[in-house]
Parts: sequence; structure tokens; C-alpha cells
Amino acid sequence: MRGATARREFDEHPDPRQARPGLRDRTVGQRRDGAKPKEACEHLTVAGDRYVMNSFCKNHDCEANSAVLLYSPEKKVVYGAVYEKGKSTLLGDPPATVAGELAKLWKAEWRTPAK
Repeated sequence: MRGATARREFDEHPDPRQARPGLRDRTVGQRRDGAKPKEACEHLTVAGDRYVMNSFCKNHDCEANSAVLLYSPEKKVVYGAVYEKGKSTLLGDPPATVAGELAKLWKAEWRTPAK
């Protein structure tokens, strides 16, 4: 229950940055290596509908555990592609055109070498 202990430590401490020494000199949204994360969301159009795309992965294991989500504010639906230990799963029962685009987006995000 290490996570529960850490969470309680943050909740009960008057200054959460002092609760954990590693956070002391960091700002919100800054990674341990000091780099700033990329913009959280991208806006795109898939099959004629506007979506907000977000991608994320398991810390230190993006190669084996990652995901891409599409959210449509107009339709109020979320579709996703989750890749976990060699198995890909679709979330939200996306239409075929959106499912195909999710696969392309995931590949572009997680399998294309960084430039």
C-alpha cells in the first residue's frame, strides 16, 4: 500500500512539495528529468467529427504500455486504443473509421522514432 501511504502523506502535509524530497524543487507538470511535457492535447478531425486527442503511457515502460484517446465534446463520447504487453484493446466501441484512425494515431505516437 505504498501508493496509499504516499497519497495520505500529500493530503496531510501542509505543503505537499515538502512531503516528498523529490518534489521539492519541481513545479507542477515538470518531469523528474526537468523536461516539460508536450502539450497535453491535440485537436483533430476524424471521419468528419472534431476530437481532442490525448496520449499517455506507463512511466518508464511506454514501449509495452501506452494509449491514445479521442474525446468528442459535441457527441460526449470517448474512444481509445490501449496497448498493454503486446495486446491492443479498443475502448468505447468506436465506429470502423475511428478504430482505424486510432490504430494509425497510436502507431504514429508510440512507434515512430523521435525527430
